[in-house]
Amino acid sequence: MSINTNTVIAVFIALILFYVFVKIVASIGKFIVLIVLVGVILFGIQSLGIYNVPVVNKIYPQVAKTIPYKQIWSKTSAYKDDFNKAMKIKDDLK
Repeated sequence: MSINTNTVIAVFIALILFYVFVKIVASIGKFIVLIVLVGVILFGIQSLGIYNVPVVNKIYPQVAKTIPYKQIWSKTSAYKDDFNKAMKIKDDLK
């Protein structure tokens, strides 16, 4: 087996394409993580009931069946008093 110029060029091009592929996958991964993070924040705001996000308002009932955000936030939150105050303010506004 001999290594000629075409082999070296092919390996060099393959390394460059692999590097580009890794960069693209990393940027797509960052974008997906950003979308998930924004979604979790929006669903959290919706579950607290302080503000109705129109887009989340349409999707929320289906997702709330799967992931009980309100129970998670109220049981595990370090800010349970703030949650109770927000719910009291919401009830007072009705």
